[in-house]
Amino acid sequence: MNIDRETFSNLTASMNEYNSTANHWVEAIAHSVQAIALIILGVTFLMQVSKTSNQFRETQGSPLNTDVVAQIAVGYLVSLLMIMLSVQIVDAIIWVGNLIAKVVATTGGLSNGHAPDPANMNSAIFDSSKVNLHWYQKPLFFVIYSIHQIIWSAVKVIATILIFLRFLSLCIFKATAPVMVSFWMIDDFRPVAINYLKQIMAIALQSVVLIVVLKLYPLFLSSDSLTGNHIAFGTWVSVAGVALIKSIAVIIAIIGTQNLARRMVGV
Repeated sequence: MNIDRETFSNLTASMNEYNSTANHWVEAIAHSVQAIALIILGVTFLMQVSKTSNQFRETQGSPLNTDVVAQIAVGYLVSLLMIMLSVQIVDAIIWVGNLIAKVVATTGGLSNGHAPDPANMNSAIFDSSKVNLHWYQKPLFFVIYSIHQIIWSAVKVIATILIFLRFLSLCIFKATAPVMVSFWMIDDFRPVAINYLKQIMAIALQSVVLIVVLKLYPLFLSSDSLTGNHIAFGTWVSVAGVALIKSIAVIIAIIGTQNLARRMVGV
């Protein structure tokens, strides 16, 4: 499908632009759980100092000095900044993903340059005046046409649903950002924090993958065209059937955009 302005806007919008009310509520949750994240970080810091102190006594035979404590504290200060700026970090990742999506979407124009509009392609493929139809072939013609129209509408609906689910996922990740980031300084849980950031990257990248699929759709249909008049019914069936299969493949690809984006970032 050619990417209309509304779809393009939703795919490349920040969370605040997509739904400012929901975004403000999610940010309020994130700020509320910062206290929990700071407690986790503080407890982790004390445990690290205690562990290092015991190791220092065993190896050096003296108490822990301020230089060592300062070295430990530097890493925790970085983690503290990540917690306090966790909301902004999520927004920054989304911004980068949206920037890439805008470049991809506007390359060749939102309508993919000279690529045909699937709506026009459907009209061309199912123009009964170009096909030699006997009376007993007309029911099959309209059955295939109806199936094609249902699939064509499903592409639009599924794309809209995935855009909403993408925003919903971002809300969940943004609300829990401070706590998830606080795991960075815990050795056993650092992979959780890394995986969390990768998940956000995957969700941000999904808009790019979805735009690529939507812009490829008219190119898939461009080879399925009917030229001239008095086309044999058998020829039309083969063209319409191929277009039908391609449309189903596009639906499968659209549904799988999130999994593809996750594999691209190694999640």
